[in-house]
Amino acid sequence: MSKVATLQAGVDSDAVFRVKESLVRQVPTVDDPARAAEAGLPNPFRSVHFDVTLLRADHAPLALEQPVGRQAR
Repeated sequence: MSKVATLQAGVDSDAVFRVKESLVRQVPTVDDPARAAEAGLPNPFRSVHFDVTLLRADHAPLALEQPVGRQAR
């Protein structure tokens, strides 16, 4: 079984820590010696890109205002 198939089998079988399909990304191989050297990586290497949006605490939804594990009183 390939590494990709093994990882996919784990994603599909983990009921508690299941990964959202929208977060699964392709991780293409990059063949760029200059970019690899700049990042201190061997060439070729793999690269993935995620767009992340952060909210200021005062703009967070109400459900996120309580720290995890704390009950509102």
